[in-house]
Amino acid sequence: MTDSLDILAARYALGVAAPSEIATAERLLESDSSFAALVAKFQITFDDLHGGTQPIDPPPAVWDRIEAAISGDAPPPLTVSPGALPWRPVAPNLELKVLHEDGDNGIRMVLYRAGPGAVVDRHLNTVAEECLVLEGEIQINGTVLKAGDMQLIAVDTLHGPITSANGAIIYIREALF
Repeated sequence: MTDSLDILAARYALGVAAPSEIATAERLLESDSSFAALVAKFQITFDDLHGGTQPIDPPPAVWDRIEAAISGDAPPPLTVSPGALPWRPVAPNLELKVLHEDGDNGIRMVLYRAGPGAVVDRHLNTVAEECLVLEGEIQINGTVLKAGDMQLIAVDTLHGPITSANGAIIYIREALF
């Protein structure tokens, strides 16, 4: 067998072949016993891999998004113009702009503007947090992050304080409070 026939047999056995590949595979199954044997071998292998797993239903919100994507009813991309949004004070020397809130997943995307000397106290992340420094410099747990640097903080991680000696603007994907 050639590599391309091996790949076709594997794709057919997995059920991921494109319609044109299915037609080709079915023709080969009828006319080529070595191809049929290869498909059978892959089916046995894949069945063995599948044997220990149980099907699970996706959460309703995930299934709704899948159905919307299939039907073409998916929402359009969201474009946000931060310049049109107000800065809101949240602590001394610290303001934020909420770019987007995703209540289904409990997250929000925000811009923080830290003035010189800003401090965010130690806190626990209830979701994985992404922090990207856009301007200036901050320090998180002793690590200095400059413009362009990104830090990923795992869920259920206690971290901080976060400080900025000279000010910064940062993008954070964080828990929706």
